[in-house]
Amino acid sequence: MIAKSIAKNKKGLYIHVPFCFSKCKYCDFNSWKKRSEAEVYEYLKVLDQQFKVFNDNMKNSNWDTIYIGGGTPTCLSYENLKRLFYTIESYCDLNKVEEFSIELNPNTSIVTDKKINFISNFVNRVSIGLQTTQSRHLQVLGRTHSYEEFLQTYNLLQSAGIDNLNVDLIYGIPNQTVSDFNEDLDNLIKLQPTHISLYNLILEKDTPLEREVSKGKLESLDEEIEVEMYNIARVKLRESGYSHYELSNFSKPSYECKHNMLYWNRNNYLGLGPGAHSLWEGLRFVTVDDFTKYLKSKDMHDFIKEKWNIGFEEALSEKVILGLRLVDGIDINEIKEEYGINIYKRYLSTINYFISEGLLKKENTRIKLTTKGYMLSNNVFMEFLPS
Repeated sequence: MIAKSIAKNKKGLYIHVPFCFSKCKYCDFNSWKKRSEAEVYEYLKVLDQQFKVFNDNMKNSNWDTIYIGGGTPTCLSYENLKRLFYTIESYCDLNKVEEFSIELNPNTSIVTDKKINFISNFVNRVSIGLQTTQSRHLQVLGRTHSYEEFLQTYNLLQSAGIDNLNVDLIYGIPNQTVSDFNEDLDNLIKLQPTHISLYNLILEKDTPLEREVSKGKLESLDEEIEVEMYNIARVKLRESGYSHYELSNFSKPSYECKHNMLYWNRNNYLGLGPGAHSLWEGLRFVTVDDFTKYLKSKDMHDFIKEKWNIGFEEALSEKVILGLRLVDGIDINEIKEEYGINIYKRYLSTINYFISEGLLKKENTRIKLTTKGYMLSNNVFMEFLPS
C-alpha cells in the first residue's frame, strides 16, 4: 500500500528560501521579491547558524529526504546558490539522502545552464512551477515565464540527467474554460513527467488576484466547473499511466514524492528558514517568520517563534486527517497498533454519516475518501479535529 511506503523512522529536512524573482498575484506564502544578493548572503549566514544550532540540539545529520522550497530557490545568483548547497553539504550526510528536491521557476532569465548543471550534482528531483501552458492565464496569475521557457527549462533538466521531474498545474483560474484546462493537461501528458501536482486555485485574502476578483476585474469560476476540471484530470492522468495517490498528487509508479509522504505519515521533519514548520518527537515548532528578527537570531530561543507539545488527541486527529488525504486512506489496525485506539469505533457515528453521504467508504480495514469526497474533503476533515 502507498500509505505504508514511508517507514516510521524516516526523517525529512525542509529549507525555506523566501526570495522570488517577482511575487505571483495569488501567493500568500512567506516570500518576497529579492531586493539584493547582499540580502541573500545575510540570509545564508544566518541559515548556517540555524543549521549549527539545531544540529547541536537535535544531534542529527542524517536525512532521508531534503526539500528546498520557497519562494524561488533558483532566483539566487550562481555564487549564492553554491553557498546554499555547500552549507547543506557541510551539515548533512548526502550519501544517505534518498530524495533531494528543489523547487524551480522556469524563467530562463534566472534559470541558466550553469545553475542547472551545478544543482544536478546534488539533487535528484526538481519541482517546476508551470501552473498553466497558456500565456493569458500565466498573466492572470502574475507568472513571469512563458510556456516556451518552461519547455526549454524542462529539456535542460533532462539533459543534465535529472529525470525525476514534478510539474505543478493550477486549475480554477479566473476566466479559464474546461477546454483551456484540457489543453493544459494534453500538453503536459505529452511530456510524461514522473510526477504532477494539481492545485485548485484559492483566492487568498489580500492577495492582488483576490482584490482583482473582488473588484469585478476578473470573474472566479463556479464550483461545478472546478469539480469538472478535477475529475477530468483524474481520468486523463490515470489513463496516461499516473497513479492518483494523494488528493492533489499523481505519479508514475514508484515516483511518489517521498518528502511529502513524510508529512502525510507524520514522520519527523525539520524546517529551517523564516516561517518554516517542524515536527520532531511529538514537538511542533515554527521558526520566526519576520525576516529582520530571523537575521538577528543566534540561538534556539531566537529562532523559534512558537512551540508546543502535541497531545494525544491532536496527534490522533492529525493521523486521521493527513492519512485520509492519501487515496489509500487509513488502516484501522495500523492506527490501533500505534495509538491503542480503534478509530472506527471511536468515530463510528461520524464515519457512518459520511459513508451514508457518499464521502467516505470502508474497505475491509481501510477507510478512505470516495471520488465525491475528494472535492469535499475539508468538510470531512473538520469533523475529525480535536474538540
